Amino acid sequence: MITDRQVRILMEMLGKGKRLIVASAKAGMDEKTARRYRDLGKLPSDIKIEHTWQTREDPFSYVWEEIEGKLDNNPGLEAKTLFGDLQRRYPGTFSDGQLRTLQRRRVGDVHENMNMRIIFILSCTYPISFKDK
Repeated sequence: MITDRQVRILMEMLGKGKRLIVASAKAGMDEKTARRYRDLGKLPSDIKIEHTWQTREDPFSYVWEEIEGKLDNNPGLEAKTLFGDLQRRYPGTFSDGQLRTLQRRRVGDVHENMNMRIIFILSCTYPISFKDK
């Protein structure tokens, strides 16, 4: 993966009149890659595309309201506990490898959402002042 620093070195060398093959070698990249960045005129961080799409369907979509309900009633529930309950109630539907999916994508979102609700409630109950005392 090419870094911004490498492209800056490349552009500096090209600005000093160095040939592309020499500048690319000093920047630590292939000549073809250097040509691409020279022609683009942008750093790698400027052209990086953010990954926002899902590669597969969410396996928990049809039971998610149920999961949210359980977390609303008991916010301290761990994803592993919820997952074990789902495996018992829906045998053969969820494989062991999907536990991490539940932990990463869903339970974290709910906990974050609940934290925001708590902050909102507290800020309404106890107004926060940012004035220096």
